Amino acid sequence: MVSPGLFTGDQRNYGFGINNHNQVTGQVYYGEVVQAFLWAPPGPLMNLGHLPGGLHSVGNALNNHAVVVGTASLADGNFTGMIWSSGTMSNIGIFAGGTYTAAEAINDANQVVGWGFLNTGKTKSSAFYYTTGTGRVVLTTLGGDQTYAFGINQKGFIAGYSELPGDTATHAVLWDSYTSTPTDLGTFLGGTNSYGRGLNDNLQVVGYADVP
Repeated sequence: MVSPGLFTGDQRNYGFGINNHNQVTGQVYYGEVVQAFLWAPPGPLMNLGHLPGGLHSVGNALNNHAVVVGTASLADGNFTGMIWSSGTMSNIGIFAGGTYTAAEAINDANQVVGWGFLNTGKTKSSAFYYTTGTGRVVLTTLGGDQTYAFGINQKGFIAGYSELPGDTATHAVLWDSYTSTPTDLGTFLGGTNSYGRGLNDNLQVVGYADVP
């Protein structure tokens, strides 16, 4: 187990993502301010900074080209999805009426997925897909109010979860692409809810589910 040490003298530092080159991203604390980092052991941590007017940033994932995605604060205190590449952090944007968006995964084609709230009450959320060419695209749901995307593989398949119509249950889902309808991955026999959190290029999905 390897540690970069206390980068700022604060013990609350976290790693969230790693790529095939052993580069790591996450967040480091400066008092009550958190900022995303890029770390290539055994070298020093690189602070990725923040968006104009904001204070905070978090690195959730990175690809094999050291492009980092996550979330970052704005001048108004809301949080927006962000993408960092070659020294520049860019704003993915917040849904109209929402207050929080997070990018959760990125592949080597710089295809990004994540989720965001659709209103200030945080009662509705939407999974999204993003590239610089397409902008932020809302993913199709199973019919409920809450949908999240947490993983994308190198082939562009996306894993996450979505509530069913009437918000009666939540099921893990797999999107074949950002334009497809999601495949309901179901639950354990007798269970009610399941949640997809990641996938590989063999379309094996990992997550968690309740049991009867």
